[in-house]
Amino acid sequence: MLRRFSFFIARISSTLLVALVILGFFAERHATQQDADKFRAPPIESVERGFFREIRSNRFDVAYLEAYHYAVPAELRALTTNHITLDGWRPRNWHSYVPETVADDAPVVILFHGAGRDGLAMIDMWKDTADKNGIVLVAPNAPGTYWPLDDFSPTYLDKIINKISQTTNIDNSRMYLFGHSIGAIHAQLLANKTLGPWRGVAGHGGYASPSSVVPHPTAVPQRIYLGEHETEFPVEPARTAGQDLAAKGYRIDLVVIPKHTHWFYDIGPQIADHAWQWFASL
Repeated sequence: MLRRFSFFIARISSTLLVALVILGFFAERHATQQDADKFRAPPIESVERGFFREIRSNRFDVAYLEAYHYAVPAELRALTTNHITLDGWRPRNWHSYVPETVADDAPVVILFHGAGRDGLAMIDMWKDTADKNGIVLVAPNAPGTYWPLDDFSPTYLDKIINKISQTTNIDNSRMYLFGHSIGAIHAQLLANKTLGPWRGVAGHGGYASPSSVVPHPTAVPQRIYLGEHETEFPVEPARTAGQDLAAKGYRIDLVVIPKHTHWFYDIGPQIADHAWQWFASL
């Protein structure tokens, strides 16, 4: 009898535990959705027209490569910090890099990697620029092998910014987004679909489809870097996309790089330095 009673109590306890976990899951999802709603950009019907300009830049040193290979330097892992932050109920991994010398109001650049890479690759491309200019780098890893183009997790980024601010004095008025390839598209759409502290957006080797971008109440300036010999995201459709964005209120620069292709990992540090000079001018 006592054994049956103990078994009965154990079954009830297990059922209650499962029920509490399920309730907690849905409560967390509801709270996350409510938080996300606060960051969602409200729809608007019309905006004042922005402008589009195309710049052909010969200032980049483009090397001819017989083979395309890149691996994150082993020593970089010791210089960066790996973090895990909950995005609703999902654990998300991200990396940060803080130069040895930063001002009390350090700017922040959030980096979005290309398909099949991770945040460390982006920090590697931006590290020299960060060291020279006292920039805090934040580089999330995509939830899969590439960035989703319909789930922008603004609450997750808000948590990241809050966590960085606990250990480093950052300037919330100087935050920028930069991405490569699909990471560039993700950054562009993130700034379009949500409300955030972003002051500017730049991307290399990628741009969003005009049909996916809508007028935004606080459209921030954007810059697209493309190789003249880009095949995945050709230059001519980029012009069309840039002109469409200008009609929706954006200030858009298209920087075309002669002799350059889609490959980012030889020219990346130069792009980072050039993009930062533009960010700092905004």
